[in-house]
Amino acid sequence: MRRLTLFIVGWLGILSHARAQIILSSFADVVSVLEQKSYLIKNGKLEEEKAKKSRLAGILSIPEPTGSISLGYTNNTRLPVTVFPAEILGGTPGTYEKVALGVQYNTNFNSTIDIKLINATGIQNFKLSQINSQLVVTENALQKKSLYENAATVYYNILILQEQKNATMQFIENAEQLLLAVTNQFTNGLATQQQVNEATISRLTQQDNLKQIQYQIELQINTLQSWMDIREPLEFVPNPPPVVSAPAEPLSRNLHQRNALLSYEFARTEFRKEAYTNLPYLSLILSSQRQLFDTQANPFASSQSWVPSSYYGFRVSIPIPGNASVSGYYRQKYQVKINQFNLEKAIIQDELEVRKLETNLRKAQSEHASALEIERLRKETYDKNLLNYQAGLVTLEDTINSLNASIDAQYTRIASAQKVKLQEQFILIHNSIK
Repeated sequence: MRRLTLFIVGWLGILSHARAQIILSSFADVVSVLEQKSYLIKNGKLEEEKAKKSRLAGILSIPEPTGSISLGYTNNTRLPVTVFPAEILGGTPGTYEKVALGVQYNTNFNSTIDIKLINATGIQNFKLSQINSQLVVTENALQKKSLYENAATVYYNILILQEQKNATMQFIENAEQLLLAVTNQFTNGLATQQQVNEATISRLTQQDNLKQIQYQIELQINTLQSWMDIREPLEFVPNPPPVVSAPAEPLSRNLHQRNALLSYEFARTEFRKEAYTNLPYLSLILSSQRQLFDTQANPFASSQSWVPSSYYGFRVSIPIPGNASVSGYYRQKYQVKINQFNLEKAIIQDELEVRKLETNLRKAQSEHASALEIERLRKETYDKNLLNYQAGLVTLEDTINSLNASIDAQYTRIASAQKVKLQEQFILIHNSIK
């Protein structure tokens, strides 16, 4: 029974593992997983919600209402005593009588509130909350753009490695054909043992390349999983050989510029806030009090009435400059200048980014066009050398060298084709994130 239970649990684990597998057929699938799983994106959304909620606090910071509500109960175990002329109480003139004043039990309910009517600092706090809400959005956009670019780089690296893996399998077959030809010549006394060894080494080298490529694929998949914040296994659907299509044109998004501009406005508002800290502000003060005087300990059973009192007024407060306000003023003054420089830098950065995207795409296309022609020529050379070697017209060394050159050319072509796709994807990411 125990074995049956373990068997069922094991199969359920395998089935759940299979169901959890994520299939990626395009980079759009990668983006979909990132949007659902990435903690960076999830945290970014929470930061945006938090910034929106903080705008409510920014509104309240203008009147900045403060106050308190209190309920007090006092048991005067010994009432205060004073003296009065005895004649008032019917006593002997010229003498004094001790009189206890008040009642033993006193209950009071107090409420006070302070509302600022003129508050320059509060207005700046409200403006800061508005700017911060927009700033969080642009910072999240920059982080998402970087995340997408990193994920795209790893994704297309995996596609390159997968194609190179398939090509290496063909290379192993070529190396085995060459080894067979050398072995036949060795049997016929036309080749040496050293030549057989060289052909064997060529085959072993390609077999080891296949293993190393598989290790690299596993490492790249682990890297992609870390960007996605997932542990589920990934399956990559085989894609047809990439075809170079008409590239998209990079648009001027000015994302860095908008982020830097908001940072600059934030610093300026912070500077004005620090400057206004020492300005006087006008407050409206409201107070209300109710008291109950009784000789009974239980105020809820009292037959006495509550005695109300209240007042209102205005107060002008003038803060005295201190170390914190002075240092904060100069700190923000220089921060404004720093952020101004960052804004000028961001304007240049956005302009150069568009140029960089265009140049990288043209460069990748040029490399791919060259790689296609070089691959064709290298393969043609190897095929001819193999036939010539079998006819005894070229050496084994020349044949192996041409095979290695053909392998390198095909690797280069595979990489260059995916690099074109990667650069096009960079442009799509650049255009899509605003």
